[in-house]
Amino acid sequence: MRTAIIIFATGLTFLIAWLFLFKWKKPIQTILLGAVLVFGLLFNVILVPGIIPDEPAHIETAYRYSNLMLFLPYSTEDGGLLVRQGDDLNEFRLFGDSYSESYQNLEEHFAFFCTGEDTALVETTGRDVRTGFIAYLPGAIGFTIARLLHLGTIPMVYLGRLCNLLFYFLCLYWALRITPVKKNLFALIGILPMGMQLACSLSYDVPMLGLSFLFISYGLRLIYVVPKLVWKDWVICGAFALLLAPCKLIFFPLMLLLFLISHQKFGSKLQKAAFLLAVFLAALLSFALSNLDSITMYFKDLGVDKSSTDNQRYQELYTLGWIVGHPKETVQIFLHTIRQDFDFFWKNMLGGRLSVFDPIIDWHVILLVALVFAAQKDPADTIRLSASTKAVGVFGFVIALLSVMLMMLFMYTPFGREVIEGVQGRYLLPILPVFMLALSSEEICLTEVAKRWLGVIVITINGAAVVEIWQWILQKPPLF
Repeated sequence: MRTAIIIFATGLTFLIAWLFLFKWKKPIQTILLGAVLVFGLLFNVILVPGIIPDEPAHIETAYRYSNLMLFLPYSTEDGGLLVRQGDDLNEFRLFGDSYSESYQNLEEHFAFFCTGEDTALVETTGRDVRTGFIAYLPGAIGFTIARLLHLGTIPMVYLGRLCNLLFYFLCLYWALRITPVKKNLFALIGILPMGMQLACSLSYDVPMLGLSFLFISYGLRLIYVVPKLVWKDWVICGAFALLLAPCKLIFFPLMLLLFLISHQKFGSKLQKAAFLLAVFLAALLSFALSNLDSITMYFKDLGVDKSSTDNQRYQELYTLGWIVGHPKETVQIFLHTIRQDFDFFWKNMLGGRLSVFDPIIDWHVILLVALVFAAQKDPADTIRLSASTKAVGVFGFVIALLSVMLMMLFMYTPFGREVIEGVQGRYLLPILPVFMLALSSEEICLTEVAKRWLGVIVITINGAAVVEIWQWILQKPPLF
């Protein structure tokens, strides 16, 4: 029965996509952008708050930034969180612990408006995800609007989710507007099931993913279109560095695109060097200030082999000291991890195995082939990608993967394990467009019909993913 429902939903999605793209001849990018909103809303309905891993922590952090917008303290003297008396944020952890009962839990805790008594502020414990403010700004705006309107807890969270989705949509829209090449590739990557699953949550990955697409598009425009950089370009690149850097080291390889800008566009090699130095210093400063406590803690362990730094799991972790002192063993751990988990990495990056969800239909190969073809020459593209651009794409992707693995080795992996734990393929999604550029060929040219078929394929797979996840949640027994 489950398989039959998935097949029916897949066929229906295919028919709708075919009608828009072939029967009614609607613009490809318009349909794909519209599909981003549609699937974002569908995933929002199916993946109730708390089901997506770590979302309860993101909810509590967004609430902290909402407090700042309402002129309340970010945290109390004891590090606690001020919340409305009616906002029991712990209930979202319950949703994540019992997937099959998540919709029932949602109904039991639902209240559209708060009473006057519920709006009184009380102190509670709350997690704080240390990262840049921009990562939680859209969600915090939604929370603030909901609190001003006296909406209940669950409507407040859904409004925050909606703001996250809209921010992602706007970033993707502007990325398509300004990129001089591969517009269809950006659109297809933006509508991957992984992006849609993230875009319906309050995860800080959502704004960062949208901003990374926008930065890549802007960087390509500076490389291939803009005749001369002006002060506004300096400011915009510096702003991107300040906003992206605090979240993850993975965003630093994106900055490598700036090296490809010709020095003639600056006026001299010295001015280009000053530009690059300013941007990278802004990124490093922003990253250091946002992660000062963590950086201090890790460097304190530089001279020791292992350290009990994980207070939640009470396990000894690898440290920088052990990594520096054991380079051979570190390389072996990296190779073991890639050999064992490579299949998980690329599937998770595209949209499968979202920590708790493991699809029965293996549509990842189809998605990968679609992206490879989307990277090929588009007749509308008059710009020929340079070999240096492709090289930066491959190099940046490799550096991003190694950076993620290194961070997870001494931040999350218990000492003695031969495989790095906690590495998710979705961490690499922000840099995927740059990597796909390296796979493009001037010898293969896509026709208009081929591009439309690629759109139909990706939209159809999203439809299958929506129904499959829904079926999986309904049949998944409680964890506890």
